[in-house]
Amino acid sequence: MKILLLLSAILFVIFKNRITNDIKYSDLFVYAILFGVLFKVALRTEHADLTCPQGPYTKNKSVCKHGNGKLVQVAKYESKDDIKITLKKMNMLIKNKHTQVYWRRSFILAVVVSFLGNYILTGAFPDGRNLILLFLVVYLASSSLNSFYVHHNDKVFDEKIVQGLVKINKIHNSN
Repeated sequence: MKILLLLSAILFVIFKNRITNDIKYSDLFVYAILFGVLFKVALRTEHADLTCPQGPYTKNKSVCKHGNGKLVQVAKYESKDDIKITLKKMNMLIKNKHTQVYWRRSFILAVVVSFLGNYILTGAFPDGRNLILLFLVVYLASSSLNSFYVHHNDKVFDEKIVQGLVKINKIHNSN
């Protein structure tokens, strides 16, 4: 939601008093920097979430590595874990899967596709209006598609997995 408000503010500033004027190369440079800075922040934050135990707020970056992200940190299985603790950790992993930041992935995809798509289609560097329009179309399409699949597909699978975990727990407790 915050990204949509930010994009709306950016679009207002960019297009205010310029609806009929052509955008100059100096403006294009500003757009490229703006997209570049936002893209870099989104990319760094996404990488930190995937690899660091406290996400971007991890102080000691030496612990950041593949498989050590904040969403999987809850499920560090240990040899002393009994079945109840193991099932609880698995359930927490399933719940954490749905707390991922999907808008950031859509933003990263939209920036890359906007620049590449426009270059492939026109053979030139995009002007500001085309860049922003293509960005918004790709962002909204990828964000909507991602939300649709998470809500209608992933959650159903996860509910079935949780039902199985509950059943295993009941069987284990009855023995």
